[in-house]
Amino acid sequence: MDFIHANVYLWKVANVLLGETSSARIPWMAQKTLLMLSGKTDQLIREFCLMTKAEAVSANLLTQLNHTANYFERNLPYLDYPTYLAKGWPIASGVIEGACRHFVKDRCELSGMRWSQSGAEGLLRMRAVAENDDWDAYHLYLRKQRHQRLYGNPLEQSRCAELVVIHQSKNYSALPLAA
Repeated sequence: MDFIHANVYLWKVANVLLGETSSARIPWMAQKTLLMLSGKTDQLIREFCLMTKAEAVSANLLTQLNHTANYFERNLPYLDYPTYLAKGWPIASGVIEGACRHFVKDRCELSGMRWSQSGAEGLLRMRAVAENDDWDAYHLYLRKQRHQRLYGNPLEQSRCAELVVIHQSKNYSALPLAA
């Protein structure tokens, strides 16, 4: 779950609870964000639910607390930020959106292009192979599979080494699917 999106919900609570001009918002946000990043989002949910039971809570604050608590509860399995951070995974959507733009949009939305679903999927599979620098390994795998299918026995390891040398001598990054 996108950290930025989850943080927007926290800001909405902070603005209604403390006021948009309050200097207390920043420390409050820092504390709640740290709870979320340390995997204690369930603690935030309980805290917001307790706040809704207070007698002096305004209708606006009640609505925002319920929206935020419900959002966090609904998405709790996807808010495992300690695991994501420990594995070095991005927790904001900007990296993902940029990769999608680079990987899909920049290639598939060139002027005059029309794609069938199977054609686009095939292109994107090959683009993934090229972008991950797996071109040689992919072609070696195809060659082994073809050999097994045609001759019923595995391709000899010595012949595999020759194929790698042949493929490495070509510049596959110049192919249009890698552009």
